[in-house]
Amino acid sequence: MVAVIYERERLPDTRKSVTKKLKVGKLKVWVTVGLYDDGRPGELFLHIDRPPRNASLVWELLAEARGKSTDADWNERVDRMLANDSDEADYWSTLRGLLEAVAINTSMLLQLRQSIEAVAGKHIGTRFKPEGPTGDPAQPMASSILDLVFRWLVRRFPSGKAIEHPAEQVA
Repeated sequence: MVAVIYERERLPDTRKSVTKKLKVGKLKVWVTVGLYDDGRPGELFLHIDRPPRNASLVWELLAEARGKSTDADWNERVDRMLANDSDEADYWSTLRGLLEAVAINTSMLLQLRQSIEAVAGKHIGTRFKPEGPTGDPAQPMASSILDLVFRWLVRRFPSGKAIEHPAEQVA
């Protein structure tokens, strides 16, 4: 068995990129793709929206109320509510971390000259929440954030190179 070693093709320090906002259910994700000079994708960044602001506001109000209250029963109920909110914060943190790991691995594969289709083929169809409507006529439903992102990447870079879309300018 012969091992083939590919040299990593790094992107130039100054490069063009494409950024697109996508949505699955109520969750927004921003996809940024760094491009080589010839228009090939070479890196991927995924950033999800933070939890709904009203959840953070409720958490702050409950924390403030707990500090002012002398009623032990009320403080116990507030503590339980805050603990549940902490679980939600852990979920968002985990999701962000996993998406960052997928983006880093995808970037490495692209820099090792793997095609976007080959990389995307491993992620299209993955199922996890959030899932649901996207608001995108080209892909009205998604089974996960990764399903939506990688289907968009294949549409946006069909030959491995950026194509111009009137609504999406390469910056």
